[in-house]
Amino acid sequence: EIKGVQALGDIRDIVAGEVDRQVELLEIRDELEARDAAVGDVVDVSETFADTDSGVIRGALDSGGEVLAVPLYGFDGLVGRELQPDRRLGTELSDHAKRAGAGGIFHTDELPAYGVTDDEVDALREAVDAGPNDAVAIVAADSDVAG
Repeated sequence: EIKGVQALGDIRDIVAGEVDRQVELLEIRDELEARDAAVGDVVDVSETFADTDSGVIRGALDSGGEVLAVPLYGFDGLVGRELQPDRRLGTELSDHAKRAGAGGIFHTDELPAYGVTDDEVDALREAVDAGPNDAVAIVAADSDVAG
């Protein structure tokens, strides 16, 4: 289904873009299977960020929220992989979190852009037992939304 298309002449390009997105998702699926990737258990990592200067995370914690993380074993380099211009696998995951009421999710590849320090990323990886081939996704939100 294509929503919001104002000009019928744009449909061909929109469909082609969606085909590219789906092909990329299938390639990521195959790569995850080849890596024997897995999603770990959710861990409360609020203490890891107790002294953070990251505005997004600080805002959630200061309003009584929490920071939850999930290790994505074998996902390194894939969460940030572009599916189509300005859309990545992480964007897809974030969209699901937004539908659940969170402001979105962040992953280890992009945390420095949100003011998270390298030391905090290292502590996060340690807290969820993530290695160099893994990614970590986090959500910082009110407790009822984050969980």
